[in-house]
Amino acid sequence: SPSGQPSTVGDSASRAQQEESVLRALQLWGRENGLAPYEIVRGVVLDHELEAWTAENGLLTSSDKLCRPALLRHYEEALRLCAQRASQSVRQEAKSTREETLRLIQ
Repeated sequence: SPSGQPSTVGDSASRAQQEESVLRALQLWGRENGLAPYEIVRGVVLDHELEAWTAENGLLTSSDKLCRPALLRHYEEALRLCAQRASQSVRQEAKSTREETLRLIQ
């Protein structure tokens, strides 16, 4: 849909799987290529609705630079959800690390 929201539950699940697949591939590449933990991608938003970022649709400036305020408005909800998922992932990783550390020292 034009609002950036999935049009059906099935679409939503498929898109979530696609985003998860892309995220895992980027994370694997980052680890295999020696990126520091803070450099590893923690979230991905795939836009299946928009064909391109252009000056005509307001997402690029007339000099073909990113129009950041417009991009933030356009992707606001998707970015908020992405950040939420990334934050949950970080908390889960920290919990797992803490549990593993406790297990090793006991």
